[in-house]
Amino acid sequence: MKITSIKYSKVITAIQEDTDTKKNTITTIAATKLKDYLQTLECCSIVIGTPAKIKKTLKTLKELGFIVNIDEAYGFEWEVKLYCSI
Repeated sequence: MKITSIKYSKVITAIQEDTDTKKNTITTIAATKLKDYLQTLECCSIVIGTPAKIKKTLKTLKELGFIVNIDEAYGFEWEVKLYCSI
């Protein structure tokens, strides 16, 4: 099973852990390639630290068929954490 955590701020960073092999992979993604990367996932968590990116990211996730749960209590008032699964 692969667990993916994405941090979306000025730079998008994805950390993917394979629970079977215990290996971690860290990837930096251009904002224009985020949709392509999300298409390869079945589930992920995304921390968005840029308020202007929240609505666009939510729209993209829903277009890809993800069910999104928002943890508004996460972090500071300008951060939000999304739990996404298909």
